[in-house]
Amino acid sequence: MKRLSIILMLGVCSAIFIPNQVVAQKNPATSQKKPAVDQKSPVISFEYMQVKPDNTEEYMQVENFWRDIHIAQLKSGNILDWSVWKVVAPYRLDAPYQYVVITTYPKFSNLLHPYEGVDLSKVFSKIPKDSVDKMFTLTDKSRDKVQQDIFFTGEPISTTDPDSVNYMLVSFLKVTPEKSKDYGSFIQAHWLPLVRKVVKDGYADFYVQGSAIFSNDNSAYNSIMAICWKNDSMYDIRPPFEKYIKEDPIAFEGYKWYTEVNNTLLRKVVSLSAPAQ
Repeated sequence: MKRLSIILMLGVCSAIFIPNQVVAQKNPATSQKKPAVDQKSPVISFEYMQVKPDNTEEYMQVENFWRDIHIAQLKSGNILDWSVWKVVAPYRLDAPYQYVVITTYPKFSNLLHPYEGVDLSKVFSKIPKDSVDKMFTLTDKSRDKVQQDIFFTGEPISTTDPDSVNYMLVSFLKVTPEKSKDYGSFIQAHWLPLVRKVVKDGYADFYVQGSAIFSNDNSAYNSIMAICWKNDSMYDIRPPFEKYIKEDPIAFEGYKWYTEVNNTLLRKVVSLSAPAQ
């Protein structure tokens, strides 16, 4: 079934919960009216963090600390969402990164000025300054940011509140420039209709795709597809691939337009509505 159907079998069509809208937060501290922002072209930042096993507990403390700052960013309208994801598979002791921090911005300028209007003295008004300074220092000691990718995203496909999503399969793809136009046509005419069926039929909960803003011919990948689930039973039931193939065989021919670089399964460990446990 070739490359594209392999992606489907791995998780049913690959974002990465990558919402392009503000999520109603479950935590009373973060619940608020959605910022009035242009959400047509949100920008998603992927920050890949290398964390040594001995530093895992400290790193979770750091992300809980930064979570308060990101809640303030949400209130100021600088971000639409933020979350931390742990790499589940493929798991390697010598992997270049073990966690991915995903931040959604209303527009690119918000990424350039992410803390505009955020008063840190108010965010940490109940915490001693020396404790705050220690957490900033611990941030650099507990992890290394090895890379950052920035993507423009398309309209997500979902039947659920994206905040309820806990697992994400991200497919990193390389689309050659000469095929980009035909690839776009394939996505609109064949791939997205297939994904809508998969989500509607209950085999996935959320899907989104993105194109890298900064990439070149030497980049390993320049596009992503991401599909998400609320629970860990996503591989327990096999979707009706034979039925989908009969309805549109071309939807399973994505290999004609791109090269599949790799697939990474992530599990959410921190979000705006839930700190690390």
